[in-house]
Amino acid sequence: MNFFGKIKGRFLALTLAACILGGSIGCHGGFVLTSKWNGLITSIGNKWIRWIVFLVLSFVYGFTILADAIVFNSVEFWTGSNPVALNYNEKGEYTRTLTSGSETAVMTYRNFGETLDVALFKNGVQTDSLRLIKSEPGVLYRQSNGQFEKIIVSEETRGNLRIIRAGEKSAAVPAAVYQVELARSGSM
Repeated sequence: MNFFGKIKGRFLALTLAACILGGSIGCHGGFVLTSKWNGLITSIGNKWIRWIVFLVLSFVYGFTILADAIVFNSVEFWTGSNPVALNYNEKGEYTRTLTSGSETAVMTYRNFGETLDVALFKNGVQTDSLRLIKSEPGVLYRQSNGQFEKIIVSEETRGNLRIIRAGEKSAAVPAAVYQVELARSGSM
């Protein structure tokens, strides 16, 4: 058997094992790694490039399913938390803190990701409070005097930047960073 025949045989065996294993476990667990990989592929904007990337890298699905089924879902079963997932507490909350110099953003996902509260701080003093609701895409709420005001949000891609506009303010974020953060949050 030639070199390519061996690779083809191993690939077929691995794919078959992943399919049998995936089908036989009854979809127990979150399959978070596989979902994140799928989110990364589907986040590619151009459908033709997405299709080509999918075809070239489709074998990765076999590895992610296998890793999820054998390792990550088993860890989730025995410990109650998946090391790849956002690990929500018993109240359905997950908090993540991002810091850059004197500025900090504390992001709290509530109700298992249905809402996201963002508290912005500069030099330890809170400067803003924002809320996003999963069921209301394109809308941002800003807290003012104890109440939340609705702000329309729009996005566009320019080259390798993702431009986000919220009311009168806008921010440019590298598209790759934007996609990674979406994948981490499970929003993809």
